[in-house]
Parts: sequence; C-alpha cells; structure tokens
Amino acid sequence: MKKKKRSNRFQPLARAAEVTLFWLPVFVPLVLLAQLGTKGLRPALSESKRLEQSETQLHEKHALAINRHSELNAGIEASGDLIYRARIMKRRRQEATLIIESSIQSAGLPVRRR
Repeated sequence: MKKKKRSNRFQPLARAAEVTLFWLPVFVPLVLLAQLGTKGLRPALSESKRLEQSETQLHEKHALAINRHSELNAGIEASGDLIYRARIMKRRRQEATLIIESSIQSAGLPVRRR
C-alpha cells in the first residue's frame, strides 16, 4: 500500500510537468512578443528613424558625387582639345595680368629710401 501512496504523491508533479511541456510552445512566442513589445520595439524604431535619415544623407552625397564625376569627365574630355587648352591658357594669362596690375595700383608709387 505504501507504493500506491508514493505514486499518488508524485502524480501531481508529473501532471504539472506534462502540462508545462504541453503549453511550452505557446508560452515561448508569447514571452518573445512581450520582450519585443516592451524592450525590443522602441530601439528598433529609433534605429529605423536614424537609418532613414542616414539614407537621405547618403542619397544626397551620392547625387553630389555623380555630378562631380560628370564635371570631372567633361573636364578630362575638354582637356584633350587643343583649342580648349589655348583658351584656358589665354584666360589664365589675362587673370594673372589683372592681378599684377591691381597689386601694383594698390601698392601705390614706389618710395625711394635714402
């Protein structure tokens, strides 16, 4: 008779373990959803906003880089043209002449020292 009492005494623990194992696949996703709702969602949303801002900045930088690339390519193609080179050299000479003349005028007359 003692054996029956012993098995009756452990039966509630076995039943509790059986129920726990039965409902475990339900509780695990609920715990994960609770974690997502309380801790995981807020940082994920803030990170999403930060990445959207970074994305717009990256698109702007990319557009600027594409424009700069096309300008540089146009300059490279133009530098192969002899007429373009002659015009650039003429313009640079004129600018240098204007700078020299303006610096002479701003300096005034030279003063002789004794």
